[in-house]
Amino acid sequence: MTEKQCQKEYDEWVKAMIEWVEASDACREFVSTKPISPHEDLQPLSPEDTERFIHAYDRKDIAHKKFLEANKAYFECKQKYS
Repeated sequence: MTEKQCQKEYDEWVKAMIEWVEASDACREFVSTKPISPHEDLQPLSPEDTERFIHAYDRKDIAHKKFLEANKAYFECKQKYS
């Protein structure tokens, strides 16, 4: 397999992986910025925080789907040319 045969698929795969990791990190950062102590009563999220929370997870899910599609395309290309 030459590098050029699957370069497009590889580039899309790397881009999708980076987007998924960044979106996953954003979700973790959102959750980790809300300290929870076992000695405190849990409080509901404000409407603004709820929207940000939902947006972060939606972005992560979309990025994950794109990664799976890119991974499949890259894998199939490598199989084709190996």
